[in-house]
Amino acid sequence: METKLSMAFAATICLAPGCADRTAPAPTQPTTAAIALEAVDPAVAFKARLAMGQQCPKYDGRDHSCLLASEAGRLASTAGRASRDGNALCFKTDAAAPVCLRDRPAEGLDSERDYDHHWYLGRLSAPPLYVVEHWRYENSATILIDAVNGAISRVAAPPVASPDGERIAVASTQLDPKADSQDRVVYRLAASLTIYRYRYGIVHQEFEVKPDGDWGPGQPRWLSPSSVEVPVQRLAGGNERGELQATGVRRYELIDERWREHMPSASKPVAAAN
Repeated sequence: METKLSMAFAATICLAPGCADRTAPAPTQPTTAAIALEAVDPAVAFKARLAMGQQCPKYDGRDHSCLLASEAGRLASTAGRASRDGNALCFKTDAAAPVCLRDRPAEGLDSERDYDHHWYLGRLSAPPLYVVEHWRYENSATILIDAVNGAISRVAAPPVASPDGERIAVASTQLDPKADSQDRVVYRLAASLTIYRYRYGIVHQEFEVKPDGDWGPGQPRWLSPSSVEVPVQRLAGGNERGELQATGVRRYELIDERWREHMPSASKPVAAAN
């Protein structure tokens, strides 16, 4: 199933300034020449996102000089295939035109709700994907840009690639603050774990599990091309503190073309329709 929701969809579009949507390029089988750079950690983008939050904890949507400095080092490692020119973040591809994403900084806008920021996190060598953090007001997502044909996909969080490069695992756990009956702020977890299969520049959803709110997945770790595990994160000290702690792991395996939880528990996995 090809994902189509706002936080997890596959599309081929042009985001360059003034550029109309373009038709999808003909499927191109990725080759070893897709990105002529060194192999990288399959979790590089996930780790870069964590590091970015630690380096720039006071980011409020306006002053993003800290994040630009953090991004500059990652861009330098791409040998010019990814670059920033002011508010434009651009990527070279092997078989299509460059893809550019344009920021709209909050400064000068009528409403801070209109700002858009893109931050380069890293690239996966297999599948050959650039990974970009996309921030909007009270909303964020991850943009994947195929380095061969320029196809663009959007998922909920930075992916971790499988050992064979055929799949990515996307784990998203966000604190969801709410006011209770006594007007106190309490937290629940908005979380999901999604596995996508990569084909010709597009990621197709194979499996998704959405926990019931009492736990969320941490960084995925592939045990093999058909097995992945995630830390189980729960709210520490009740739902008023908004702090997470790891309490174990859950494993999911591909068995007879279907993803299943290794040890069934209270949170039942939901496999995507074929």
